[in-house]
Amino acid sequence: MLLFNIPEIRKSLKELLKDFKKINKTLSIKREELTISHVENVLCAYQYLNELLVSEIELFSKMGLFSLLELNHLVLCGKDSEKRAEYHKHIMKTQEKFTQRIPDLIAWYNKAEKTLDPYDLSTGFYWRQLSQPQLFIEGNHRTGNILINYMLLRMNKPPFIVNANNAWGYFEYSGRIKFSSKEKIIHSLFNLPKHGRDLQEFIVENSSRKYIVE
Repeated sequence: MLLFNIPEIRKSLKELLKDFKKINKTLSIKREELTISHVENVLCAYQYLNELLVSEIELFSKMGLFSLLELNHLVLCGKDSEKRAEYHKHIMKTQEKFTQRIPDLIAWYNKAEKTLDPYDLSTGFYWRQLSQPQLFIEGNHRTGNILINYMLLRMNKPPFIVNANNAWGYFEYSGRIKFSSKEKIIHSLFNLPKHGRDLQEFIVENSSRKYIVE
């Protein structure tokens, strides 16, 4: 069974944290501040995925949708019960939005997984989730990257972990996707598929099996 190598992921994310401000200054679309809390929450999400993989719970099944939503809660709040209580209204609004928007994404995924290769499938889901209107209220980039890696790992492909060396390209491509809309014809037919292909090529070039425990 393949699992995520949490120590290696932690190492890369903490290296990114050190260089983030410098990288962010060079981006055409600036990102929100990256904090140690963000990093720890992402690590919680990867640990949660390992638990799901061991338990053989499929995220994109009806049974797994609660776990898919939980990934976003972990990315934003971690496991801190007090923080979750503080953000209860936000969590409930996120759940409402997720419930409205996930059916179309799951329908696309169930059809696409029969024909697309792992990279087409994972990046196709990502740009559909991240573009406007987004699946979650907040944390779409972080949750989306984690979902890409979940799909890749399940299909025996190395994950793409953002680090200090590859962050610029990932943030640039993701920024273009985030500010495109699925509801605008020119974006859905041309811009988003192109941005998705660019991101896909980048992920293929920057994935690594060092983030896997076999």
